Amino acid sequence: MPEGFVFVLEDGSGRPSRKDMTLVHSHSMKGRNVRINSRRWKQREKRAREATMLFREEVISRAPPSDLECVQFATKIDDRSRQALFKVLAISATSNLLYPVERCIDLHNAQDYVRWLSQDAGFVHITLFTTCAIDDFMQHQAPTTLTLQYLRQSLVYVNSKLSEHEGYKLDTIIVVVMTLAFMGTMFEDLDAASAHIKGLQRLVQLRGGHQYLMKNPKIYFKIERIELSWCLSTGQVPVFYRSPVSWQPFFRGSQPAPSGLCDILSIDIATWPKLAGVYKDLQYLSNLINKNDIHGTMMDAESFQNAVHSIQSRLLALQGDNRGGIGECMRLGMLAVLTTTFRMPSRKMPHAYLASRLRATLETTSATTPGSRMVLTWVLLMSIVAVFEANESWISHLWCTLVRQQKWEAMEAMMEQLIWIRCIHDEPGNQAFMQLERSRHVVVHGI
Repeated sequence: MPEGFVFVLEDGSGRPSRKDMTLVHSHSMKGRNVRINSRRWKQREKRAREATMLFREEVISRAPPSDLECVQFATKIDDRSRQALFKVLAISATSNLLYPVERCIDLHNAQDYVRWLSQDAGFVHITLFTTCAIDDFMQHQAPTTLTLQYLRQSLVYVNSKLSEHEGYKLDTIIVVVMTLAFMGTMFEDLDAASAHIKGLQRLVQLRGGHQYLMKNPKIYFKIERIELSWCLSTGQVPVFYRSPVSWQPFFRGSQPAPSGLCDILSIDIATWPKLAGVYKDLQYLSNLINKNDIHGTMMDAESFQNAVHSIQSRLLALQGDNRGGIGECMRLGMLAVLTTTFRMPSRKMPHAYLASRLRATLETTSATTPGSRMVLTWVLLMSIVAVFEANESWISHLWCTLVRQQKWEAMEAMMEQLIWIRCIHDEPGNQAFMQLERSRHVVVHGI
């Protein structure tokens, strides 16, 4: 019987008592009249997240081996690999493991993946490689023997298919090479990542180039996500279709911020129009994602990808134009936002170049105005969500310098005035804030 299910008795006249009517009204109104973002709403959302986490654990722990026998893979795999694969698939199904924006953007087609697992041995191998590699990455260890075994099988598959007539037309080939490129970046094997990115570029050219990407926005998003990781790990420029960048706002409702704001933030007026335009577009996109998440609706994948492409290409094109200071902090903070649309379980992507530039810029930029202090606080918190750990000593000292003691609700409200995607940033942002506030006394008093 469902929890909270109550029987109401009538007194023979066909009507319940006044006390029971109050009870009925209480049950029928449960969960209503709760204002979005109120304390009660946030408590209910927290309970829902905790219930989801419990469900994920139960899905994994309760799945008996006999259930897994029902899955018909395209090639034979052992029980250990089967269990590992099922674990990742189960978690992904309940939490959008790798792409948290999938909660409100139609990026993923689960039917394709299930079909490929049952029809394509190469896709089984790359999925098993990904599963084992993620597990290695989470445990801060080098790729294991099993991981390398599936890597070799994946490479053999790619070479075999590409030697066939028109083998490049297989959809799984694109997915396999994308995965190989991203895993190379994840493990900081940048030579391998570079080779796979070049191979991926060649495959896309054979499939129709830019027109192919425009017709397949889900693939386009994931390719650009790989390229972003590559650029932020190496500091190099993008390699996919470096056409002239348009500096026009992408969204009609996204107008550049007032030019007078550059004085408040101490930003070079020459770079402000470009920086302001991309800032307002990313803010507009974040607000759209938040609205879709609140209402349980899905944003069109093509619109999302076109917006991300416009924003990402402009941010990368601005590299070297801002000459440090608050403008460069804003640019790096926005790149950090883009990286958070992809996540790894329990560990952050390295992104060595981004991390180096963020630290150098944050430590050398002064908060000369209330506006610049607000921006620097946002960049610092977003940096922790994306690449840093809150327990790093330089972060604790900078936090105490920038941020006055306050409650999370006040900090969250300030972040939402800038760029903040609730379904991605709320949980890690809150965790970082709480940890930094707990360490404040140690930093201030030295104990």
